[in-house]
Amino acid sequence: MKNQITVPLIKAVLGSLIIIVLIRCQSHRANNNDITNTKLSASKPCEGELENGKKTGSWTCFFANGKVSTITHFKQGIKQGEFIAYREDGTKDVQNYWLDGMMHGLLSSFDEKEKLILTTELKMGKHHGYTREYSTNGILVYECNYNENFRHGPCRGWYEFGQPKFNSQYNKGTLEGEYWDWYLNGQVRSKGIIDVTSKKETWEYYNEQGTRITKKHPLLGS
Repeated sequence: MKNQITVPLIKAVLGSLIIIVLIRCQSHRANNNDITNTKLSASKPCEGELENGKKTGSWTCFFANGKVSTITHFKQGIKQGEFIAYREDGTKDVQNYWLDGMMHGLLSSFDEKEKLILTTELKMGKHHGYTREYSTNGILVYECNYNENFRHGPCRGWYEFGQPKFNSQYNKGTLEGEYWDWYLNGQVRSKGIIDVTSKKETWEYYNEQGTRITKKHPLLGS
């Protein structure tokens, strides 16, 4: 009926990405008792400048193999600006931006070949703007707008090679208006109209040959 698999999956991926960023950022929490110089030596897990005992500018943390793990920017001890996390083989994993200690702006995730696989826009730690997912071929397969963590506006999906998969609309997290989804062969799988005001839905379902197999008029949420 609705995109009950795709949307929760994207939410899980986004949640995991944010957790990864937060965990990787924790590697910059150096023990202040160990800081005796204005710049930590390369033998330390992290190195960067201090100003009045607070981190400032670019700080770099390292894996045990010596490769860069994360690069974080600070202003008076608060994350400010670009953050990049790398894998142990040196490839870029995640890139995002911080404003006054909160994730703000574009968050991007990359695969092992550093191909872009997902982007999401954030506003002071909340999903705000478009989230987009890409296939291994670089084709856009998911695009959904968010407003303060709620899906709001168009939400669309495509198959791996660009064929339409679903098309929907949200209003502050609630599915409303027209909903369509398609089989890989291009035939309509289902289509619906959700009227939030009257709390009524109309759904039609089709087989892969295009024959309608059922029509339903459930109450919204039933």
